[in-house]
Amino acid sequence: MTKFRAMVVLTAVISASPIVCKADPFGAASAYNLFAVGSTTMAGTINDSADVQGRIAAASTISGTFTLAAGLQSDPWGADATVGGVTYDFVAGGGYTSGISNINGANGSAYKTSGSGAFNFNGGGHLVGSGPVPIDFNTLRTQLDAETIYLGTLGANGTIIGTGNGNGGNPSWYVIKATQPGLNVFTISAAILASNQIDIVTTDPSQTILINVLDSGTVTVGQSLLLNGNQYFNDEHTSKILINAPNATNFVGNAEVDSSVLAPFALITGGDFDGNVIGAAIGATGEIHNIEFDGTIPSPPTTPPVPEPGTLALVGTGVLSVATAVRRKKKAIAQS
Repeated sequence: MTKFRAMVVLTAVISASPIVCKADPFGAASAYNLFAVGSTTMAGTINDSADVQGRIAAASTISGTFTLAAGLQSDPWGADATVGGVTYDFVAGGGYTSGISNINGANGSAYKTSGSGAFNFNGGGHLVGSGPVPIDFNTLRTQLDAETIYLGTLGANGTIIGTGNGNGGNPSWYVIKATQPGLNVFTISAAILASNQIDIVTTDPSQTILINVLDSGTVTVGQSLLLNGNQYFNDEHTSKILINAPNATNFVGNAEVDSSVLAPFALITGGDFDGNVIGAAIGATGEIHNIEFDGTIPSPPTTPPVPEPGTLALVGTGVLSVATAVRRKKKAIAQS
C-alpha cells in the first residue's frame, strides 16, 4: 500500500521529462549534518546536545549545547551554506532558546534572531541577529518531501543475498550486493534493518547505495552498517550510502549509523550518525560526523507539492476523479 501511495503522487509527471541527477543531492541541506526541515505535525526543531563535526540548521527553534564545524576538511557542498558572502554553520529559523555552542569552523557564523542561546566563535565567525533567514525552509521542505517519496518508488536493482551467505565474514550477516555500475537500489523491511548486521558488498568505490525502507511508523537501525565486511565509521568510505525512509514518523539509530539518512516526515533520535541527517525534527543523538553524501541519485522530474503519508490517499482520490471526468468527456464526444 505504501508503494502505491507514493506512485499516485508522481505518476502524472514521471513521463513528462527525463530524470535529472542532482549535483548537491539535498539542495541547501547538503551542507548540513543535522537538518530539521519541519512538517505539518512537527515544527522543525532541534533539541539536542551533541558534538556535530559539520553544521546544523532548523526551520524552527534550536535548543542545547553543541560543538560545531570541527570536521569540515571534506566539505563538498560547503558553498550551499554561504549566503551573501557569509557562511552559516548554525541556522535557527525560530531562534536559539538555550545553550552555549562552540563554532570551530573557519569563519563559520550563526543565525538566530531570538532566544538566550550564545556562541563562542573560534574561527572568526559572528552572529547574525536580524534580516531574512538564510535558508528558504518552505521551498526546501517541498523539494525534500518530493525527493524522499520519489526515491521510494525506484525499483530495486541491487542483489539481496540475505543471511547465511556472508561476504567472507560472519554467515549471519544480512548481505546486499551492489551489482550495477552506478546507482544501486535496495528495498528492505524495517524489521530486517532493526535486527540484522547489514553488510553492503561493493565492487567499485563509485557505486551509490540507496536503501529504501518503506515501512510506516518507527524505523530503527539496530546494528552498525558494514561495507565489504568492515565498519567505516567517521570515514569517507560511507559517503555514497543513503537510507531513505519516506513513510517513517520516527527514525531511531540504536547503533552507529554509517550512512546519510533522509526521513523528512520523521523525528530522528538515537546514536551516532555519519553524513547528512535530515528529518522533520531532531531529538537527542550522539556524535554527528561530517561525511556529506556525495552519491549520485535521481531527482524527481518535477517537484510538485507532496502530501505527507497520512494524506496521500486523498491525492489518489483526486487523481481518480480527474481520470473519471476525462473518460466521461471522451464518451460524450464519441456519442455525439
